[in-house]
Amino acid sequence: MSALRQALIRELELQRMAARTIQAYVASVAQLAGYYRCSPDQLSVEQIRDWVHHLLVERRLADSTVNVRLQGVRFFYTQVLRRQDFDLRVPTRNSGRLPQVLSRDEVRRVIEACTSLRQRALLMTAYGAGLRVSELVQLRVDDLHAERGLVRIRNGKGNRERYSLLSAALVQQLREYWKADRTTRARRQSPWLFLAFRPDIPLSVTTAQHAWDAARERSGIQRGQGIHTLRHCFATHLLEAGVDVVTIQRLLGHNCLSPRHAICTWCRSGSVACRVPSTCCGCQRPLRCHLSRTRTLGRTTTACDVRRRHVRHGGSGSLTEDRTGRHHSVLRGPSARGPLVGHSTPGAGGDCRLSHPLAGGAAVRL
Repeated sequence: MSALRQALIRELELQRMAARTIQAYVASVAQLAGYYRCSPDQLSVEQIRDWVHHLLVERRLADSTVNVRLQGVRFFYTQVLRRQDFDLRVPTRNSGRLPQVLSRDEVRRVIEACTSLRQRALLMTAYGAGLRVSELVQLRVDDLHAERGLVRIRNGKGNRERYSLLSAALVQQLREYWKADRTTRARRQSPWLFLAFRPDIPLSVTTAQHAWDAARERSGIQRGQGIHTLRHCFATHLLEAGVDVVTIQRLLGHNCLSPRHAICTWCRSGSVACRVPSTCCGCQRPLRCHLSRTRTLGRTTTACDVRRRHVRHGGSGSLTEDRTGRHHSVLRGPSARGPLVGHSTPGAGGDCRLSHPLAGGAAVRL
């Protein structure tokens, strides 16, 4: 390992970057050095701009991939080499494409196309809890709280912990998978929920992705490239069932309702009319700033459009209340009442219910 690579890894670790971020940044600088076949500290700004142009025009990489390369190179030259005048004059850009969301029937077809209990349990967990694939493969057995209907995600993005949903159907499927998979003492004593061939290591991200690809291809569905599609389906189906945006934001582990993460762009127009709060829970700024240029089915939806639909559907002038007059629900930390507080149905005496995708849209009592 060269001295520059060691210095880059050391600085990334001092900045407390995630392991995958470190791997991506190191790979970006290594690709730049491999392109010119020389040490990266000998390259000029124009040479680096030519390399970025090569990635965009000749290799036609996605905008998100180029953004990671840019961030890694900028970190190396500004934080490791301490070049204060380093300026590539290349802006980061998001593609703006909306995710492909499957319907409930299509998700059911994919799950039914699974050929093994592990594959079925894996995809049901990704969909039923709305997990990222990195969170899915790192789940531990003691993270499941079957009696409370919750699953703990301890290794989320930014090393943040949160709780998500755990339906009764998913618990039953996981128990069947456990009985069939834990055939030896070593596998029974493993802390990981989804195991590889060796009981001391969890399932890899690549294996989880291949499980989704195989099931989707077998079901005959063309849309939904990547297991992350199940996370989009989880959020969209909850929103279509009437769950407010703030609760979905907490379940997904998002800090801010920015245009990139706004759940309301993932579902049909008008479905968020009575569930949009007035302020963003992450930054406490008016939500109209985030929804001013939100695309929905090929058109631009403004905050005024959301408010008009809210009033037209019987809501009050304030977007902080739903049609029943009760304030929108939030996902809180562990407390005496439990970490999840859902919408209270009229006349239920404070009974907390939340619609779960795996329950067919029915309310799940928490």
